[in-house]
Amino acid sequence: MPVHLFITQTLEYQQCDTGSPVNDAFKHAVTRMTVFCKGNNVITVSESTLDDPFTVLLCSHTTADMTAMTPGGLVVLYPQWTLNCLAIMNQGALNRSQSHTLGIMRRSRFRLERTTNFLSASCEGICPTLWQKVGGHGRQGLVLDWDERFSIRRIVETSHIEWRLSQYCENTHCPFYTGNNKLSVRLPPKPMPGDLLGIRIQEGLIEHNRPVCDSMDESGPRLTL
Repeated sequence: MPVHLFITQTLEYQQCDTGSPVNDAFKHAVTRMTVFCKGNNVITVSESTLDDPFTVLLCSHTTADMTAMTPGGLVVLYPQWTLNCLAIMNQGALNRSQSHTLGIMRRSRFRLERTTNFLSASCEGICPTLWQKVGGHGRQGLVLDWDERFSIRRIVETSHIEWRLSQYCENTHCPFYTGNNKLSVRLPPKPMPGDLLGIRIQEGLIEHNRPVCDSMDESGPRLTL
């Protein structure tokens, strides 16, 4: 049964708007939106430009809105924050739209933060600058199935959509915060073998005021690793 017939005939909703204007944040992911009403309840059906429904979900304005449920399952991409009524703004979406009337942004019971700079520790695997993949459940995503006929896990695991919340991290405790050293995020965690010679020479200059090396020839200093 088509979705619109299920809503109107089975759920007994009335179609109250057709072709509603698509919010700027969703214009690249949604072709058309149709609204159905029943009393104070509203169902909005969005037609995605792609077969992957997460293209729409990840245009949401906040992390708390990145939640989806089917008759047989639930996926929450940021469960720890969402369950604590905390939401981080999706800077990618807000760059295209300044609307504050979508999702939880209009609900006062949620604490809304623009960035993760409120944290007193490193962002770790959920840093806004890191790319997350739906198929890998992100780095902390929650996926639950209770009816295999309408499994959402299968949809999640076949998705190739990737996203990140922001291009820059503003949490000063995070190693990806570029305010301390704009080049630090590109440094390897340990000295690479090609850097060992330079390290030895520099240590010699500092400690003995002369280079420290194993041998010297016309091509310069040599170091035996």
